[in-house]
Amino acid sequence: MLVWGTAVGLGEAFGEGVGEGMVRALSGCWYLAVGLAFVAYGGALVATGAAIARRRWLRFCRVMAWLACLFVPFGTLAGVMTILLLRRDGVRALFEE
Repeated sequence: MLVWGTAVGLGEAFGEGVGEGMVRALSGCWYLAVGLAFVAYGGALVATGAAIARRRWLRFCRVMAWLACLFVPFGTLAGVMTILLLRRDGVRALFEE
């Protein structure tokens, strides 16, 4: 799905597509921006998993857990569980070592 959105965005912005002029270019740029934002978000989630495994960047992990809650239903479940885990005193102590 992500590849499709990015491909459509590139095609609309720079290729022959339905629509005329500025509308077609803005539509394509919108698809491209959304596709790249999802790729960046996915990369940030992978970085969050690595940071949790290494017990580094507690604040970054908390922020990403809150952002994960926006993706219903599985992101919400994973985000809430991560928030609850990162709030424990023992876990905070592990991140401070």
